[in-house]
Amino acid sequence: MRDVSDQPASAVRLIRLWLTPVLLLALPTQVVAFGRDGLWLALAVVSGPLLFLATQSRDGASSQRGLNMPMARAALAVSAFMHLWANLDLIGGLSRDWGLPRWSGVAAAALLVLGGVRWYSRSEGASQGWTLIMVGALALPLALILGKTNLNPVQVYSQVSSASAFRFAPESVWVTEGRARSARHVQDWIEFSEEHRLTMASAGVIRLAYSEGNRRVIEERSLSEGQELVVRPGDRLRADPGVRVRFEPGRRIPQAPVNGAAWTSGLLPSTQSLLGQLGLALTLFGGAMTLPSFFLSGTGNRAARSSMARGSVVLLVVALWGQCWALYAARYAPELYLEGVTASLLLQLPAVLFHQGWLSQSAVAVAVIGVLFAFLQSVPALGLTLAA
Repeated sequence: MRDVSDQPASAVRLIRLWLTPVLLLALPTQVVAFGRDGLWLALAVVSGPLLFLATQSRDGASSQRGLNMPMARAALAVSAFMHLWANLDLIGGLSRDWGLPRWSGVAAAALLVLGGVRWYSRSEGASQGWTLIMVGALALPLALILGKTNLNPVQVYSQVSSASAFRFAPESVWVTEGRARSARHVQDWIEFSEEHRLTMASAGVIRLAYSEGNRRVIEERSLSEGQELVVRPGDRLRADPGVRVRFEPGRRIPQAPVNGAAWTSGLLPSTQSLLGQLGLALTLFGGAMTLPSFFLSGTGNRAARSSMARGSVVLLVVALWGQCWALYAARYAPELYLEGVTASLLLQLPAVLFHQGWLSQSAVAVAVIGVLFAFLQSVPALGLTLAA
């Protein structure tokens, strides 16, 4: 592999390596799921690569000798594998949520990695153009959302933070047509905090868990289309795959934050989510400190100031994009809490706002293209690391 550390575009190359699909989509996902506590990820996105560049050794030969040590090579391999696997797993999850077999997404992503290795090692100027396409493809749907809502992010934040509760809107698809939970969360229980009158939008089997005295009862019911079911606070519900249920408009969304103030002050995550956040933090900062060294070491030159400036602008734009996308999702698609906040559902935000039609489909497609460009410009580098 050729050494690129003496090129003025080294900082830009690092930014391309850093902005993987997992990182891009984790930004809005963490903010929606954990409110203010998810903002730490935006700080990590901006500070991680710049921290590496700021601490890059002036003694290139010493840095290269350090990378040749077995322990350093092992750390690089583990870091690269974690990033590569996380991105392949993300593509597989997106395929499953969109109705395709999980293996098809993983296989297609693996082929893209193999095909992109050669492209990544040979193109420099063109890949910088791809970075601009990625940023533009992510920003365009957000600009359309701003135009549709006629509200800037500050106004949206004010509305979310002052909301007395996250409730089902009358135009929500969960109210008008009913929906089935995604395949990823179909086996999870829905826990209710207030009374709901549910209507079966399709026939199927549901399981209702409720308290009766000092014991917990799980009751299985086979309901036909149009039948109603009343659940009370503390009850939990689970439906078979594909069973659609309609909710009442104006009712609190199960499993959503208590109100906007609770969301903005930071949610109390569960042990599982804490472990997930810890793993994400270790992956991010571990990758920032080890993986770029493989591509940017070898000389004592620091990245050019103009290169660092361009990279910083891209990082800031991406961080702002993730936070703004999360704000509009919390305001206009709070049903995410019912299904579980996932990357594939967040990408459907334009479809929620524009409903059905060519504009919603085009906006979602453009956002997916932005994620695809992020995959093609960053993930092949992970494959190169493992191959080396």
